[in-house]
Order: sequence, then structure tokens, then C-alpha cells
Amino acid sequence: MCLAASTITVAGCVANLPEAPVTIGPVGSSSQAGAGTGTSSEEAPFQASVLEFEVLHKANYNPFELDNGKSFKTVQTEADYRAELVRHSIEVTKPVDFATSQVLVSSAGEKPTGGYSVSVTKVEEFEDSVVATVVQTVPGPSCVTTQGITHPYEFVTVPTTKPIEIFERQTVDAC
Repeated sequence: MCLAASTITVAGCVANLPEAPVTIGPVGSSSQAGAGTGTSSEEAPFQASVLEFEVLHKANYNPFELDNGKSFKTVQTEADYRAELVRHSIEVTKPVDFATSQVLVSSAGEKPTGGYSVSVTKVEEFEDSVVATVVQTVPGPSCVTTQGITHPYEFVTVPTTKPIEIFERQTVDAC
């Protein structure tokens, strides 16, 4: 398995990937590219702390997917959590303290075969924001996959009410 933030190489094939994190807000708000969390040379550097997160729901098949595009959303209320989960699954909601946490929903969108997945791998808290690293895994050229449309998604609870920025990475499964 190879992992890269801006390029990916598998069996001599190189693909460029976007590097800019995406800032996301409440459900229904649009994504913004290019928001960063770095500091300028005039600011005092601060240490990021790693936040523990919990996977609430995860699957590679979504019979209810209404939107075929990749998306990232944050959910700040029980009602919005329930409404978003209904779009993905027949599972029931799990307890979340929305006074101190929010739910991050990552969806890879429609994929032509099995072998695709989406996973939050790390969440770091900075002074004014939180950065979640989301890894999308794609099957390599030698992988045997199910021949059916999939819609990978993951719901995680993040213990913060600060804005969440997404840093997206892609891995290729060499099988």
C-alpha cells in the first residue's frame, strides 16, 4: 500500500492529488478549498494535540445514496445526525454529546466496483481549528474486486465544537 499527499505512484503510474485542506461547516453548508492551519513566521508556533475519535457507522455499500459525489459534512445536532444517517443506512443513531462533540460524515461517492473505502485516520486540534485526515483507498490494478457499484462512507464523532478542516489523502491497495 502506498500513501502520498500530493502524488501517488503504483507500478510506475503517477497520479497527482490535491493538497489543500477543505474547511467544512454545518450540514448543508458548502465546502471551501484552500483554508490552511499553518502559522506565519511572525506567529508563535503552537503544538497540535491528537484528538480521540470514535467510528459510529461505516460501510462500503449504501443503498440510499442520493448524491453520487464525494462529500464531507459536519453534524452538530441529533436531528441532523438522524437525517444524515437515514441517507446512508438503516442503522439507528448512537449516543453523541453535541454540547462537546460533532459528527464528521465522509462519503467517497459512487464507485464502479468494490475495493474502495474511506476512513478518518487522524484528528488533530490546533489553536483555532481541527484537522481531520481522511484516507480514501482505491483498488490497485491487480486487485480482484466485486463488480457492483459501491458508495463508501464513514461517520465519526469528534470531541470538539471547533471548525473541522479535511486533509484528504489517497492510498492504492496493492492487493
